[in-house]
Amino acid sequence: MYAIIQAGGRQYRVEAGERLLVDRIVAEPGTVVRFDDVRLLAPDGADAMVGTPTVTGARVEATVLGHPRGEKIVVFKYKPKKRYRRRLGFRAALTEVRIDTVEAAESAGPSTRGPGASRPSAARLAAAPAPEAAAAAP
Repeated sequence: MYAIIQAGGRQYRVEAGERLLVDRIVAEPGTVVRFDDVRLLAPDGADAMVGTPTVTGARVEATVLGHPRGEKIVVFKYKPKKRYRRRLGFRAALTEVRIDTVEAAESAGPSTRGPGASRPSAARLAAAPAPEAAAAAP
């Protein structure tokens, strides 16, 4: 079974037993963290459950292994003919996690919250007055 989770603004495809580098999570090494923001869940031999935006009841548990830093990225600014040069380095703060379990609730399916859930139904739209009629009536 695999899942697509969102952590730190990025989406990752994970399976049990994988090691993964994500943006820094405030947790000590050895602690278990839970990712509830599961966007897609694909059990073995079954259809994938796509969330809207998340799959209700699904979760991924992982163990924090450490807090390494990413590779150095060199930022170089340069303006020709002006003797302007600036060199700056950057290393991202990361957290290494090991995925322990990918779980689905008994009746896991697409969630009802999100962009699609807040739209008014067709019956409510038909009952609402037209914008021109509301502006004409003082």
